[in-house]
Amino acid sequence: MRVSLASTSFAFRRWAARLGFRYRRDRYFRKRHPVLWLTPGQLLEMDLEHYEAENEEHSLSVSTLEKLRTYRDAIEDKMKRARQINLLMFVALVSNYFAIDSDLTFAFGIKAKFSGFREVFLVTLSFIGVYVIILENNIYILNSYMKFIIGRLPDEVRQMHIAAHFFSENMRRYMPINLPRISQTPLNSNLSMIPFLFGLFLLVAAAVIYGGMYFLIASDIWKNGALEIWSKVSVAVAVTNSVLGILYVLTTRVPLPYRDFRKLDDIEFMKAFAPSQLQKLYEETHSDLVADFNQMVEKGYIDADEDIYGKL
Repeated sequence: MRVSLASTSFAFRRWAARLGFRYRRDRYFRKRHPVLWLTPGQLLEMDLEHYEAENEEHSLSVSTLEKLRTYRDAIEDKMKRARQINLLMFVALVSNYFAIDSDLTFAFGIKAKFSGFREVFLVTLSFIGVYVIILENNIYILNSYMKFIIGRLPDEVRQMHIAAHFFSENMRRYMPINLPRISQTPLNSNLSMIPFLFGLFLLVAAAVIYGGMYFLIASDIWKNGALEIWSKVSVAVAVTNSVLGILYVLTTRVPLPYRDFRKLDDIEFMKAFAPSQLQKLYEETHSDLVADFNQMVEKGYIDADEDIYGKL
């Protein structure tokens, strides 16, 4: 009976000790290889820090900046045309929802008031919206690339290039670089916040109004559609596209977690240039964890032939 109790007690203590070691090992791993929350723009900037151009054509220079602007502007033109079509269709749907007499002859050259046009417009709106946000993502990448190049230019000319290439984003006044003793007064700072806050308010209001009207129109088509079951299918397709579009925007704009394994570069360097020092480096960087593992082996909680990073 005592042997059975001792065996059961040891088994429980062994299970708890292994569980604790696994937690300490994983915590050590997370500390050594932390998670970085980065936007795609920040990731691009970190990546370009290690870029070395092989020739002038692909260098991070002003000439490259001008080429990138040409590409970006071409994509923006396509995006603007898509948005114009999107807006016209949305206005037609809103007019119909409020029973305002209108037609789209001015937009498409044909009478658009056919049976089921709301369903067609709603689905088309959703697909155009997905197309627009894909274009916006490409513009975002190019803008991040361009801003990285501008960030490498002398301080005195950065504001000029920001004004030239990002005029829609450049809302602040010019600030001197070589005149450090000329600074803003509180009045300047407070006045600068007014257009920023007002612009932010308009952006949020427009998003709320657009989203609210989109929901009302979709609900009305679902309940009172002219195509019966196909009206509900069109709403389901449009809503699905909208949700996928929002998820796409989140994955291409907001910070997401990345595991940072850059410390492994030291091991790769040792393998290539100092293989004899590799074991020493391993012991130095893993000494605490190895000592913890050896102590677990001495107590009989872990077998000596088990892998320290294996499944415990």
